[in-house]
This record gives sequence, C-alpha cells and structure tokens, in this order.
Amino acid sequence: MCTLCKSKHDNNHRIINYDDKNNICKKHNKSYLKYCKTCKEDICIICEKEHDNHDIFELSNILINKDDLILMMKDLKDIINKFKYEINIIKEVLDKMSNILDIYYKINNDIINNYIINNNKIYEYSFNYFYINNNGERYIGQLINDKKEGKGIIYYNNGNKYEGDFKNDKFEGKGIYYYNNEPWKEYEGEWKNDQREGKGVYYYNSGDKYDGDLKNNLKDGKGKFYYNNEPWKDDKYEGEWKKVK
Repeated sequence: MCTLCKSKHDNNHRIINYDDKNNICKKHNKSYLKYCKTCKEDICIICEKEHDNHDIFELSNILINKDDLILMMKDLKDIINKFKYEINIIKEVLDKMSNILDIYYKINNDIINNYIINNNKIYEYSFNYFYINNNGERYIGQLINDKKEGKGIIYYNNGNKYEGDFKNDKFEGKGIYYYNNEPWKEYEGEWKNDQREGKGVYYYNSGDKYDGDLKNNLKDGKGKFYYNNEPWKDDKYEGEWKKVK
C-alpha cells in the first residue's frame, strides 16, 4: 500500500503486508489466505475449519504475490514500449502525409500563380494526375498509357522545375525549365525529344539574355544576345550562331 493509500485509513484499521514472511499462521505454518470478519483475524486454510459458519473473506481474490506483480509490470512495460513504437510509426506516416500535402498545396499555388501571371504567356492548366516517383521527383499533369502526355509540371530534387508540353514521356513542344545550378536561371521556348530545339530564350543569372535559334541544347542559327554587364552593358550581338552552349 502506498503512502497516499495509507493516509486514507484511520488508526483503527490494521494494515497487513501479505508479502511479509511474518504473515504465516504460527499454528499451522500456512500462509494467511482468508480473513474472518466475525473474529476479525487472518486465518489459513486449516484455521477455516475452526471458524465454521463465520463470515469468511477470501484474500486470494485481491492479493497478488510479488513474483506475479513483477511479471505483470514487465508485461505492462512491454505493452507500453509496443505502443511507443506504433505511435512513432503513426507519427512518421503523418509526417509523410503532411509533406505530401505541402507539396500538393505548393504545386496548386504554382499552377494558380502561373495561370494568373502568365495567362497569355504559357497555358491554362487542366491537370488530372499527380505522383511521386522512386527518386522523389514530383509530377502533376496529364498521362496517356502511364506516360506523360500533354501539359504537366515536374519538380526535381535538385531544385529544378519544368512546366510545359510532353509527348511520349519527354519534353516536346513549348515549355519553361527553371534551373538551380546553371549559368542561366531559366529557359523558355521550344523542345524536341527532351532537347532545347527551335526558338527559345535563355535568361541568365547575370541578367544577360539570349533570344534565338537552338538545336540539340546549343545556340545554333540566328539569335540575339543582350548584355547586362560591363564592359558591354546594354549592348547586344545579333547574328549567326554555330553550336554554342
């Protein structure tokens, strides 16, 4: 019995520790397993014969020996640890779901912003599919036969992003690619078979800009280059280009 429980029992109560070796019937050398309410004393199973027709209370209904209590505490500890493990799993799942929702809302915000800001510049979006592949790349857009076909956006793990036309799972048509670790921060223009090809514009981190023909990801054909830095600031070159990166 704990200290708090003892405080609730007045001095007229007799508190017995049934784990104590002294709680043995001295007459029969048996453990006290019963209590005679009539005689107000503990009795063993042999004593019971001497208390015929008395009001006997079965102590075994409420007593738990020390070894059983230790086992119960161990089982309880195992159950608690199991619940902790399962709670951690649930927390991980909820965290992943939260991340997916963050991605979903970010993508939808990007779609809304692009439609409003670039209404006459790119496309009006109408997407019907969203997935995350094994590399963690996120795609939202149109699919045909499990391949990207039509309009869509890809978010890459390195921070790059492409939004525009797809054909047979590749960049094809018009689109914008946002770069994270290149001299240019953005390319907007035509694509063919995953390559920058046709008419397009490079926007450089330095503020420079190229507007012209491309082939196989290279400046090739007629084009204009606008300078934003000294010593050619505000100058431009206009003419032929031949396989220039």
